[in-house]
Amino acid sequence: MIPLDTIEPGAVPAYVTIEAAGSCGGSAALASVLGVRAATVSRWANGHTRPNVRHMRTLCALAGVEITEARRRWKETQA
Repeated sequence: MIPLDTIEPGAVPAYVTIEAAGSCGGSAALASVLGVRAATVSRWANGHTRPNVRHMRTLCALAGVEITEARRRWKETQA
């Protein structure tokens, strides 16, 4: 796993999504765990859209990433 401080802040949601999908056995399995469509996970992983906070918490847990660090990095793009 790459440290979050080396990831561009805007790419953090996509990176966490990809890591979470890997821990679940793929994006379809991750979508099932989250109760969303596989296309939604694909859009997050490609950086086209971002998960909401509720989904981001679950993604971070599955990816083994601290939510506080992910949110701090993600908010850097919104400042």
